[in-house]
Amino acid sequence: MNTLVPMKVLPGWPAASYSGFHVFVLCFLAPIAVAVLFALIGHAPGWLRASRHEEVEAEIADPEDSAAAPTPEPPQHAQLS
Repeated sequence: MNTLVPMKVLPGWPAASYSGFHVFVLCFLAPIAVAVLFALIGHAPGWLRASRHEEVEAEIADPEDSAAAPTPEPPQHAQLS
């Protein structure tokens, strides 16, 4: 049993045994893997825009064929007189 973080179970339940590797994966590697996943998801649109821009400059892609959705027009507000 780990002395820094005591693992207690309910009375009548079998004693829990955690290996050091299991605790290390759950406490360190899993959060780092989730953070890397979110970072990749967050940076993916920028990378796609950059590669699209490079393809248009190299005349590989058609500049009129936009992969991005058109920007919506701002809403028009009623004017009170």
